[in-house]
Amino acid sequence: MKSLITNCITVLVLLLNHSVAQNIFPKSGYVGIQTSSPKVQLDIRGISYSNALILGDFPANSKALLHLFASNATPDSLLFLIEDQERKLLQLTKDGVLRSREIIVDAENWPDYVFDADYSLMPLNEIEAFINENGHLPKMPSAQSIQDSGLDLGEMNRLLLEKIEELTLHLIQQQKEIDALKMNSEK
Repeated sequence: MKSLITNCITVLVLLLNHSVAQNIFPKSGYVGIQTSSPKVQLDIRGISYSNALILGDFPANSKALLHLFASNATPDSLLFLIEDQERKLLQLTKDGVLRSREIIVDAENWPDYVFDADYSLMPLNEIEAFINENGHLPKMPSAQSIQDSGLDLGEMNRLLLEKIEELTLHLIQQQKEIDALKMNSEK
């Protein structure tokens, strides 16, 4: 029992020594984690492991891993900003607008399959009937679905390209029919 207590005290002292050496609370009011000279109010250097990070006055019982909460922010206030010395790279405003210079979405099953010989192109009269019955294009989400569940950018881009490629095939088919009618009328 005595050795267990000694071992626990030793581990506690090592942990305290480690965190005192890594976490600095200078009189400036700036807090440094893994730095002895914090440059801003909360300056975290290196890799820090945690199961949650809460910044701002937010309920601690929330299940999210990262909370950014600005209680006195105006609707156009920035909640989150990543920038380098030249420009803003990523920002999130209080009203939910996310801005970035570029977003890359990994996508699978890109719709080049529309141009496969065995692809079944829906006839225009069937598309019209589907639209009349459902109020949206086949395979596309309804407005209510987007309102309820949001929009998956990668999937929506895939669906839009699929529709563009199908439209292109319909146009090619119609052009062939127009050319054939012209030839027949000229004879």
